[in-house]
Amino acid sequence: MKRFWTVLAAALLLFGILAFAGCSEGATTAFDLHFKNSLEDRVDNMYITAPDNETWGDPITSNVVEKGHTIGFDFRKFDGTSGNVYDIGLIDQNGMDYDFYEVVLTTGDTIEAVGNADAAKITVTHADGTKSEYDAIIYAEEGT
Repeated sequence: MKRFWTVLAAALLLFGILAFAGCSEGATTAFDLHFKNSLEDRVDNMYITAPDNETWGDPITSNVVEKGHTIGFDFRKFDGTSGNVYDIGLIDQNGMDYDFYEVVLTTGDTIEAVGNADAAKITVTHADGTKSEYDAIIYAEEGT
């Protein structure tokens, strides 16, 4: 019986070590960039692409971003590099497109979209505390 408890204790200890290692392995709490939706409506899709691309490509969001919510993502999500210039596109729940051009993004930036379908802008707060603002070009998504 003594051997049973020794084996059980060793197994539980090993399980605990493996569980802890599994939880910490690959866990990331920091992202390169953050997006905060302060628009009047939820954002259904967000796109980021190089200015010379003719199309937006795939959205970087996999879920909608509700009003007041913030998401984090990394440059690799859109094959980007810190310090480069990008175009950003948002589509809200009503099918309105918000396009922002020639936005400089660096590691640690927070992008906040504010406004509505009449007027909107994004403010990029850089890691060093400086801010840049970009006005939206707004139009109804094709087919809506």
